Amino acid sequence: MASNPKKVITVKVKAFIVTLTGDLSSSSGKWNIAAKISDGTAYLDVDFVDEILISLIGFSVPEMKKLKKEPVQYQKFLEGLQKCQRDLIDLCCLMTISFNPSLTKAMVVALEDVNVEHLENLKKRLNK
Repeated sequence: MASNPKKVITVKVKAFIVTLTGDLSSSSGKWNIAAKISDGTAYLDVDFVDEILISLIGFSVPEMKKLKKEPVQYQKFLEGLQKCQRDLIDLCCLMTISFNPSLTKAMVVALEDVNVEHLENLKKRLNK
């Protein structure tokens, strides 16, 4: 972004993950992962909010800590991690991105598959 925003700006773009720039980790009871995303015209370093990672992994950090104590259940967590990795590699969707001037990176706050309604809305905008 060319200007220095004073307030939080939220945009929605169709993007994909170019590379994960950090390992999946947890701190303060939340999942963290950093990535470089692209819409095909530019690149952006982002972090993903905990809710997205929970939905991809299938478990929150507190749930994972409980699962560690039970080997059979912990296997489900490991499978969730593998699924998350596959999903991130293949991720190409509409991403809602929040730019907060007080943070160093933009945050991906929501993921949404592209559907027919989105395509129709784009066609309407082009035909105006």
